[in-house]
Amino acid sequence: MGFRFNKISTTDFDAHRWIAYFTVAVICSGLIVGFSPFLFVDLLDPISIAFLSFVIFGTLSGSLAALSNFKFIYYLFGMLSISPVAILFYNEGGALVYMSFLLVVFMIAHLFFANNLYKSIVLSIEQRFINLDLVKRLEAQTILAEQASIDKSRFLAATSHDLRQPLHSLALFLT
Repeated sequence: MGFRFNKISTTDFDAHRWIAYFTVAVICSGLIVGFSPFLFVDLLDPISIAFLSFVIFGTLSGSLAALSNFKFIYYLFGMLSISPVAILFYNEGGALVYMSFLLVVFMIAHLFFANNLYKSIVLSIEQRFINLDLVKRLEAQTILAEQASIDKSRFLAATSHDLRQPLHSLALFLT
């Protein structure tokens, strides 16, 4: 998908289509992460459970920066990757119930982090557009100030000549 994205021109770019592709890819990867314990993990082996938990924690933490630009997609990925594992752990009972609650708390904390990061990104983009507008206005005002400075110089040169001419003739008359 990345190769196809890099090959298209800016005139053929359809953002909605690429966001749909991206959403489908995130859903598939979330489902793969979420349902991997059903295939690869022995729930009686504590090392397997710890490894699985670290992989899920790392996957969700690593995707925070990349996916929080699209808040809904990150929420979807988080829910799809943690919910099946949390439900599996809860249904197994025993000490895995605590791990289930830990996964849910971790997911909620990451949803708050993603929300804060999303707000920060949006604010940064808004500030960039505000700064671009300020730069354009500053350039326009600079051009006006330079023109005013040129006009002032011309006025002073003309006024200086008009003031010096009578004073020079008065000085000649007095001598």
